[in-house]
Amino acid sequence: MNRISFAILCNYVQSVAITFCLFLFPSISSYINCDIMNAPFNYLGVMVGGNHKRCAFWEGMLTMLRNRLSAWKGKSLSLVGRLCLIKSVFTSLPLFYVSLFCMPTTVMREVKRIQIFFLWDWGSENMKISWVACDKICQSKDKGGLGVIDIGKFNLALLGKWIWKLKSEERSLWKVILESKYGGWKGLRSQGQICKESLWWRDLRKVWYLEGWGNDFEDKGRWEVGDRKEIRLWEDKWLDNIPLLHKFPRLFSISLDTGYTLSQVGVWNNNIWSWKLRWRRNLFVWESSLVDLLMQLLDNKRLTREGGVKPDKWLWRDVDYTDISMKAAYKCLMGEKSVVGEDLFANF
Repeated sequence: MNRISFAILCNYVQSVAITFCLFLFPSISSYINCDIMNAPFNYLGVMVGGNHKRCAFWEGMLTMLRNRLSAWKGKSLSLVGRLCLIKSVFTSLPLFYVSLFCMPTTVMREVKRIQIFFLWDWGSENMKISWVACDKICQSKDKGGLGVIDIGKFNLALLGKWIWKLKSEERSLWKVILESKYGGWKGLRSQGQICKESLWWRDLRKVWYLEGWGNDFEDKGRWEVGDRKEIRLWEDKWLDNIPLLHKFPRLFSISLDTGYTLSQVGVWNNNIWSWKLRWRRNLFVWESSLVDLLMQLLDNKRLTREGGVKPDKWLWRDVDYTDISMKAAYKCLMGEKSVVGEDLFANF
């Protein structure tokens, strides 16, 4: 405490304490000789501690967009110049907001209105006719659009980054906290509402079930088998992109290996992996034929000791990357095909 106090007292005039406990902070602030500031507050142009479901939270971002795309700038620019400015502004200014928070529908409409007003009105003070629909200009040039960013899809693609990191990143502090509270990325599958879940976690669950991914976000990934310590036999999509529990629901209902990883349901026998599946009871004759079909599928998946040295990896299905591609995620939501070799999402 003395070391912290000394660091703050060195610059106490410019230091403030943010209140999280109303009873303790007055005494603490007087001890370290700094002012008290209540949340929410504005820090480096970003609202901290506010409710991102309210429009007031986004007012700072909207003000910046209006200032950058003001009417007087549109008067001195051609259509191409205005288009370039729109792309530059919308890939930089709102990036921090849209990469963390799910944008409300009202705010999204206002952002699109700013886009359209600047693009088509030529700096006029009155709203003019938009000659091309907003959805059309947001399509790629290959499809006849102008390549303008769809801020809604862009927002959801960036939120998908957190789901991907939650599943593929090494054990960091934020991941440990979410795993202990919600069960990690596996908790995103649950359909019912979790008691006292945060607004941010609800947004991630919304992104998980977007139609653009397929059935869910997991449809856009694929497992690469390594040490078999992460992939679950029945629940994960590691074989033919269909969980075995959906392909063999009867066998799943009588299995004793539900929730078990691949390393827990087999052993090495003379450098050959042998599956050791367990059942709750003796199998009926017709169930035995299902087991034979299951074992045939499992045996077709060749597991080697060399591959068991590396950890299991979750890869983006369209490209051989261990991290999601930003363009691939955005194009997926826009209904376009991904291209191999695009920039990594993490480096965006």
